[in-house]
Amino acid sequence: MSRLSKHRDIAFLIAAALVCAWSIQCGVNTNQGWLFSRDVVQMSRQLPVVDHTDVPPILGSIAEKHTFLQTFNWYRTTWQPHSHTSFWRPLTIQMFWLEAHVLGEDRYDRWIWLGIAVNCVCMALLFTLAASIAGRRDVALITVALYGIAVSTGPFHKVFQLPGDCWGATADWKNQEDLFADAFVLGSMIAAAKARYCPAMFLAALAVCCKESGWMVFPLDLVVVACRGQIRRIPRQVWAATIVLAMALLAVRMSIDQHVFVPYGNVSDPNWYIRYGAEVLGLMGAMLRTRLSACVLALAPWTFVLASRKANLYAGLAAAVAVIVVSGAVNAVCSRCSVLIGVVAMLDPATGQLAAACCCSIWLLLVLLAMRDRQMRAVAFFAVVCGLVSAVPFATASFVREHALHLAHGFQALFGASLAIAFWNQAITVIQSCVVRHRLWFGASGRQGITR
Repeated sequence: MSRLSKHRDIAFLIAAALVCAWSIQCGVNTNQGWLFSRDVVQMSRQLPVVDHTDVPPILGSIAEKHTFLQTFNWYRTTWQPHSHTSFWRPLTIQMFWLEAHVLGEDRYDRWIWLGIAVNCVCMALLFTLAASIAGRRDVALITVALYGIAVSTGPFHKVFQLPGDCWGATADWKNQEDLFADAFVLGSMIAAAKARYCPAMFLAALAVCCKESGWMVFPLDLVVVACRGQIRRIPRQVWAATIVLAMALLAVRMSIDQHVFVPYGNVSDPNWYIRYGAEVLGLMGAMLRTRLSACVLALAPWTFVLASRKANLYAGLAAAVAVIVVSGAVNAVCSRCSVLIGVVAMLDPATGQLAAACCCSIWLLLVLLAMRDRQMRAVAFFAVVCGLVSAVPFATASFVREHALHLAHGFQALFGASLAIAFWNQAITVIQSCVVRHRLWFGASGRQGITR
């Protein structure tokens, strides 16, 4: 091992230790109300009933089971927090039973510590998956940093709309099923990436037994295998076993209750696709959620640049003005006003649309730079596809809160890390080309001076 590579490894270990320490501190700060309260039982009683209507069935089911063997009855039953929903999460309920009998039935602060520990496992698995897909440790480390460091209240997050931090799912012990399921999903994806299909199927079955979102493990494993170029090399026995496993899990679930995929909450919201895109596409989520016109306005500087390069300056100005008028028209339709007022409102700093468009323009620049980096382009595409797939349960259930996006936020972080590395690579390339041109120019001018 060379001295340079040894120093790089030491620097990487120091950076990884700092990221881990900072992430755990963010997790503790997120849950400090639970972890350092003197009366966590009283806190749980003061929680809103609307948000915690599924807690009494969970605690009641735990109290009815006196031995661990009795918990296997949950594989033949469901719990119904609402009249229109029915959950089959036997492995999660077994974990809750163990927590109640090992950590204490009324010690929810200890349950939160377990959630923090499981979330750390998810971060380690995300690091392993990112390093396997990208082939670079720095991409994986930046992914974990964006994922684990809670910067949702900082100005950097407000400007660039980074993914939500992953500690939101640990803020309530009843949301631990997301942590359990996501850990098994990530483990199955890692096993599939390494062509270890038996462990991948076993972990996939565990993910389904934790929560309904665990069903997304099958398309996610397929995405991993496709990105690794291993689809044609998968034996037929593996395809057959996977289909049998999925059908068996589905048959068991349907034998208990026919309403297998009944959405949690009301799905009659006509703007569900805006909610889905705003949360999952994430890096520009607030802009999509606020006004589509800001995203359209963000195209103005880039249309100016492209039109100016292919035609002339006047063509670029005309294209930029056309984009501004279109964004104003979109704003007018959303606000039910005239196009002129919509254009003025778009350019008014008080409305915040111009600032949102500037942030969107920056992200578009980073995306364009990532498209020039072949390796990071593949990583970014993988992250976007996995983020969209893993957030499908969030799209189909409009009442579900952001803890259902725990895994999708991880893939958003991977997308942001790929953009950051692509930007760095392009910046290094530009600087090196400028230095070479500078040397050539000065060398040519020096030779001309000598000849004179």
